[in-house]
Amino acid sequence: VIACNTASTTYYADMDALFKKKYPDLNIITMINDSSKAVIDSAVSSTKNKDDIYIAILATPATIKSGAYQAQIGKIANSNKQNLKLHTYSPEKWVKNIESGADKKMAESDVANDLEIFKNQIGGDFKKIKVAGLFCTHYPFYKNEIKDFFVKNGNKNIKILTQGNIFSDKIYQDILSNISNDNYQYQKRKNLIPQKCVAEIA
Repeated sequence: VIACNTASTTYYADMDALFKKKYPDLNIITMINDSSKAVIDSAVSSTKNKDDIYIAILATPATIKSGAYQAQIGKIANSNKQNLKLHTYSPEKWVKNIESGADKKMAESDVANDLEIFKNQIGGDFKKIKVAGLFCTHYPFYKNEIKDFFVKNGNKNIKILTQGNIFSDKIYQDILSNISNDNYQYQKRKNLIPQKCVAEIA
């Protein structure tokens, strides 16, 4: 599982080729395709006019710059003959604040300031957005603050889509499938890894 959007969108082709060469029987799960389908499905389910959908994607600058999500979401919408209005935004400080354990009030202020900039950039479309995809695995830390901002600024029915629930079932089912089919191409571990070793690896 390539559980990073920046890695998935920037190096997908290189990683896919590398893993398929070294581990031809390994199932590679990246973030792009399933997340794109999920955000479209979520927007459609909450839109009366199923042909006009408004979506926001919040992600790192590298993810947005890659254009991977824009291309895949656009491809799905085009195949469904939907009129897509996709807005993207890259907050500068969120990842750093989360990883450094920034003061809660300062972090909340940064979230509000960034979303205010985003709101001003997209104008009247802000209240039309049906779903905001948090397509950075860090951003769910601010899920409540993000939703509160949308609600306080007139978008009361916004859905906030995070990726954990998109992939957890898929990964679990993939593991169960491997176990039931007994199709491992490598020697199975007979004993659990000691907790100490796991901690040291992490």
